[in-house]
Amino acid sequence: MTMTKPKSTRRRYRPGGAEYAERAGEWFSVQNYLRGLFMSACFDLVPELESEIRATYVEAQFSKQLDELRLTNSGPAFLRAKSVLQRSLLSPWTTRWNLTDDWCISWVATHKIGRWYEANQSAIEGAPRLEIAEVRPRRFEIYPLVMPGWSPIEKTKDDFKAEIRLGLESALEAYCSQTEQRIQSVRTWSNEANQPAPHYIRTPELGQPEHFRWLIAYQLYRASFKSIADLVSIDRHAVQLAIKGLASKMGLTQRPSGDYCSKSSLALKALLTGA
Repeated sequence: MTMTKPKSTRRRYRPGGAEYAERAGEWFSVQNYLRGLFMSACFDLVPELESEIRATYVEAQFSKQLDELRLTNSGPAFLRAKSVLQRSLLSPWTTRWNLTDDWCISWVATHKIGRWYEANQSAIEGAPRLEIAEVRPRRFEIYPLVMPGWSPIEKTKDDFKAEIRLGLESALEAYCSQTEQRIQSVRTWSNEANQPAPHYIRTPELGQPEHFRWLIAYQLYRASFKSIADLVSIDRHAVQLAIKGLASKMGLTQRPSGDYCSKSSLALKALLTGA
């Protein structure tokens, strides 16, 4: 008797495990949020990404080249020259790892190259600092919730419990609603929007967190849908739908379907299962 591989489970999750997260970087959207999660996961799960860029950064003397650009350019001209320099530095790397989209390059330029460069520079005196807004949780207290007691000669125990649960549910809903109103009212300045913007944003509810690993295996390691499905014991069609769906939500240009690489099963398994 042939056993059918299970389809992907329907478990939902919110990245970070919380209902809200701080707005960071560019103006928030679900797409940008997913892009940041994906790129962070890439660097966490594939150590070669950072080591290769770091080696190129040092060999190309990027910091020195950027300092020279500062001497001959200013304002928008410097930003354009800086972008050209970053793309030139990253071009071979992005092609090798199938991360050629502009947003992939921008993420690496900001979160890796930019931070390495800034680490080599002295801090700018008097630079404005963003205010960190913090919303501390208020205690959820049953008091002053008061309800009639149970009269065994008037109602059953189950009916009494149902009434108490209903009252508790109403109090809990009111507490959660007030807490959300407080966190949604927090505003901090957004350089991207050039105006105050919500400091906390609701995190998107996604499918399985494993889908990021599957996409990284497919996109960066050039693994086939079948090889991924076999290693995670999930139906191949379900794996393909999950990978293509997540890539589409992010706006990630998927690698050519025939561009496969025979990565060792051990390396793929380690990536996919964390083992």
